[in-house]
Amino acid sequence: VEDLTEALDEERTLAARLHAERTASKEALAAIGAEDWQLRRAAVRTLQQTITADEIAHLLNSIEREHQNLGVLNSALRVLIAANRDVIAPLLTLLRDPHPNLRMHAALALGELGDRAAAAALVSALADEDANVRFHAIEALGRLGAALAVEPLAAIARSGDFFLAFPAIDALSRTDDPRVVPTLLTLLDQPLLRPALVDTLAALGDEDCVAPLVTLIGADGQVAPIAAALVRLHDRYEETFAAGEQDRKSTRLNSSHTDISRMP
Repeated sequence: VEDLTEALDEERTLAARLHAERTASKEALAAIGAEDWQLRRAAVRTLQQTITADEIAHLLNSIEREHQNLGVLNSALRVLIAANRDVIAPLLTLLRDPHPNLRMHAALALGELGDRAAAAALVSALADEDANVRFHAIEALGRLGAALAVEPLAAIARSGDFFLAFPAIDALSRTDDPRVVPTLLTLLDQPLLRPALVDTLAALGDEDCVAPLVTLIGADGQVAPIAAALVRLHDRYEETFAAGEQDRKSTRLNSSHTDISRMP
């Protein structure tokens, strides 16, 4: 006769724990829409650890029904982002929803997830009729660093819509694509964008940026930021390639005596 007491006890313990987890998940799912933010936070933490595929579907339905309730929307999206499940497809569907508020939050969530499978849909969202949706699509593309977004983002940066131009420049700066620096250089003729561009080129640029930056010293009253950008380029080249002397030579070759005298 085999004593199965220990095995049966383990099965009962496991069954009790699973029942408790299912109960906790159901309660947490119901609490996602609670008015008390502390209760919502506790619900989010529980669901992030225990959520099932069916509960993900329930959350997506809740988002569609209650997208005007920011507490429900933000809590549900936080769970989906942390769930480590395939939620890209349903979020892409929400990105085409008739309600701009829902499209905006879908773009935000897709950026947080960081999956480049969403890049093409987010590029399409750059033409959304709602400016807030376009803004969050730009920010999401910056998080993804997708190469296919370079040209559309550059077009937005050139558009003159400064609400979107600055996040577009920031998104471009995070895109690992060799076209980014030449694209940014073409925007230096726009004075309002120039400070952000100079700072970005200092962080990303190469020796090809030296001549355009030096030229700006004679055309732009803001000499100090440009000089600082040239110093940062030099230091980065020296640290990375031990080639800071190349930038120094390029600066001298592209500078007039007047330009050099104006540097701080």
